[in-house]
Amino acid sequence: MKALSFLIVPLVLSSINSFASEANPITQIDKLLKRHVDEKRKSANLAGLGAIVIQDSKVIGLSVSGERKKGDGVLVSQQ
Repeated sequence: MKALSFLIVPLVLSSINSFASEANPITQIDKLLKRHVDEKRKSANLAGLGAIVIQDSKVIGLSVSGERKKGDGVLVSQQ
């Protein structure tokens, strides 16, 4: 799991600066993070995966994808 975490973080962080000029950069970060989390979960064949982006002690991005247990149909939640 640690190796996967290190794959997601650089992809998201490298894209944050490109959203600085956007009207709502937080929305853009959430969209990007959701896409990356979903892609990485599927490519690593994981039941579920979550990621968070924190800047200046504030959550600026949060995303989850998949199920709590593979095949049970209960989706991972952001709670």
